[in-house]
Amino acid sequence: MHTMWRDLFSRSLWLGIGGATGRLLPLALLLLSSRQMESRQFASASAAYAWAGVAMSLTSAGAATVMTQRLGAASTAAQRAAIFARHGGQALSASVLLAAAVALFGRQAGPRMFGAAFDPAVVFPAAIVGALWSQVAICIAALNGCHRPRAASLLLATCGVLQGAGMGLALQYFGGSAQALAWGLALGCLLAGAAAAMLIARAQLLLPLRGHGVAPAASATTHWWQRPVLWNSLASAAALPVTFLAGSLISHGPGGALQLAQYFALEQVHQLAIYVPGIIGQALLPLLSRQLHVQTQGPQRARMTRQLAWIALATCPLGLLLAFLASVDIAWLVRLLGNPALSTTDHWAVRSMLLNASLSLGLSITGGIFLASGRLVSAAVLNLCWGAAFLALTVALADHGNAGLQTARLMATVVLEVTATMVLLRCAAERKTRCRMPGIHREAK
Repeated sequence: MHTMWRDLFSRSLWLGIGGATGRLLPLALLLLSSRQMESRQFASASAAYAWAGVAMSLTSAGAATVMTQRLGAASTAAQRAAIFARHGGQALSASVLLAAAVALFGRQAGPRMFGAAFDPAVVFPAAIVGALWSQVAICIAALNGCHRPRAASLLLATCGVLQGAGMGLALQYFGGSAQALAWGLALGCLLAGAAAAMLIARAQLLLPLRGHGVAPAASATTHWWQRPVLWNSLASAAALPVTFLAGSLISHGPGGALQLAQYFALEQVHQLAIYVPGIIGQALLPLLSRQLHVQTQGPQRARMTRQLAWIALATCPLGLLLAFLASVDIAWLVRLLGNPALSTTDHWAVRSMLLNASLSLGLSITGGIFLASGRLVSAAVLNLCWGAAFLALTVALADHGNAGLQTARLMATVVLEVTATMVLLRCAAERKTRCRMPGIHREAK
């Protein structure tokens, strides 16, 4: 157990360094551009930037998480190459199909979703960004799953720097428009994809496969409802895509463009706030996969599950307290962002956003336990319930604009964290009595 915590710290440190280096630059450029752009242009540029995460959630996040889990438990280079080929190919096909659909129908669908607050000129570059970033995310997950945190960190940093450089060049030479920023982001993602391919080749994940039977037993699943990638894709679809859709719900009300610009401004802060907890979750998944499937037996697994569940729950009140203290006076954040869509009167929206972000560490830990133990069905159902509750509450609070959206997300997240912890504690009790876990646990072995 002590070895696992030491490995977790080391992996989190490397991934955190790479993530901070790579994530801060493009976000900083986006936030700085908000000081010069009008609300409609900033909202459209932010939508193009956010689409990268949405496309990744829809096409590659499910495959990436299952692949990370399986790579973490794989023992030979041939097995790892087979796992990467299978899940990487699935993600590539899905990404190309989604990009084609966006390129064909996005110019009509975008204004219908976001109304006059959306500039259709960002659709085509956003489609390219979504497809490229999905492939980069698969490569980062593959390196992490192969227990190569330094390589994954290097790729994270390189990708962010290239994205930021592309955005900066576009804004410098082609003006501060949403279309220019989107094309600059696409250029950065293209270069990032080339860097990802080089690191994957060095990690020997592109080995030629000879013969059959090198894939793990999980690939032998016959029923579609038992496919881990399907369930994890559904779980991923309840995160960024649902939040993206919720943003469109507030864009048609009074001051829609202003509300949408305010939402995207706060969403960039939210993504920064949850990034380190997300990194910890990424580092935890392959370690837990190895612990739960290779190095521990039933009683030890139950003890580890119970301990981690209580640790996850304990982080929540501490995070809520820190977020509350940070949001007592929001003037510091308003001055820091300098976005004309935000003012000191928007304390309700800012406070709800920060409180929601403070729960992300607990959710990362509980999510890692669900995925590493093979409880993908339970994780997907919980996430889908969260997404449904979030959307329903957003509709109910739509008259309050962005403040209503942020409050709706906070309420749904609190319920999700409490419910997920209760499920894990019950799971630990079942294992203690030597009962098998329900779901598709056997597939992950």
